[in-house]
Amino acid sequence: MNEKKNLDLVKFRAQDEYNDHWVVGYPNKDRDIKDRWYIMHNHYDSIIVKPETIGQLTNLDIGKDIEVYEDDIVRIHNYDQRWKHGEPDFDWRVFRVVRNQHVWAFENKAIYMPCSNYDTATAMPYEISLIGNMFDNPEVLNR
Repeated sequence: MNEKKNLDLVKFRAQDEYNDHWVVGYPNKDRDIKDRWYIMHNHYDSIIVKPETIGQLTNLDIGKDIEVYEDDIVRIHNYDQRWKHGEPDFDWRVFRVVRNQHVWAFENKAIYMPCSNYDTATAMPYEISLIGNMFDNPEVLNR
């Protein structure tokens, strides 16, 4: 019973190929058509999606029942970083959420660090907000 509940927590999100709406479920590759993927809502209902937009639900808890998926963009408001040669010319508190092998991470042009709800050096909780995702809001990463 507990095993079934854990499987239900593994969710994916992707953009509908025809109208760009986001759909949630689990991915399934078409065996007959190359590069065609579906998001399945159940065993019978599926939607064709853009394969490059498929992203898994992370374990990041930012409160308010907000789900954070792979390739989402977040801001860590109270992230503190010391720079040797002055602050960079982009918003270094904005990160893309990525998966590297088996680990979730925050990544931007200058920083790559494990995905966490708190600063591992100080144990202070992060104040994180969801800004968007790299498909709908790619310009956010370049600011």
